[in-house]
Amino acid sequence: MCEKWISKIWEWADKFNIPESEIPRNKEQLLAMEQFIIDREDNPNLAQPDYLPDEISYLTNLTHLHILHCPISTLPNTVGKLTNLEEIHICFGNINQLPDSICHLRNLKVLDFGYNKITKLPNHISQLTNLVTLGLSSNQLNELPESIGQLTKLKYLHVDNNQITNLPNTIGNLTSLDTLNITNNRLAQLPETIGQLKKLKSLYISNNHIQQLPDSICQCDELYYLMAFDNPLSNLSDLSKLPKPIKDFLTTIPCVAGWQA
Repeated sequence: MCEKWISKIWEWADKFNIPESEIPRNKEQLLAMEQFIIDREDNPNLAQPDYLPDEISYLTNLTHLHILHCPISTLPNTVGKLTNLEEIHICFGNINQLPDSICHLRNLKVLDFGYNKITKLPNHISQLTNLVTLGLSSNQLNELPESIGQLTKLKYLHVDNNQITNLPNTIGNLTSLDTLNITNNRLAQLPETIGQLKKLKSLYISNNHIQQLPDSICQCDELYYLMAFDNPLSNLSDLSKLPKPIKDFLTTIPCVAGWQA
């Protein structure tokens, strides 16, 4: 006889007509699952689950959790028990808050919650010390926690299309960062600590309220892309009106866009 938790998962799958190709109705196959993937972008006529069962926590072999184009609004706290997870992609949903337990997933390398309704990150996100990619595009964030600076393995940070008004100074501690995308927010300035991002190659700051670049940006020696459209600084008629150190630095960047040269 199947354990009760297995029956609960199957009941959930049957409720939303989730095919066996996505949720096996065989005990051994279910327990062996390493990838839990439900994507309704190309199958909008299939039922779209609006929650995950608490019993998902028993699928301890999972390394990948992908829920895309489903109206899920919350995650069960039990997701924090899936300690083998390396990637979470829950995008195009209605998530407004991440459970604190998600910070227990110390093996996570990718955390992607793009296109949801998240307003705040848990303070203990700093515990995700193996995180390489943090994707939070198109949410409702107005700030990033100071603790984000402890994610020293982070290479890709995407927080474009939010409502962020400033970046914490601790952003400068992300010394592995390759790409920072903060397009379409409400930033008036960049912190001076951005100059500590020695490995930064791509910086996207278009559609903000930034009036000038910090002098420290000249220390970002590996910067290759700088996109700065639709900022007050973008209205400069020519580079000669920039401070000389910044003007000289910009001429060394292969791809610069956002004002007239």
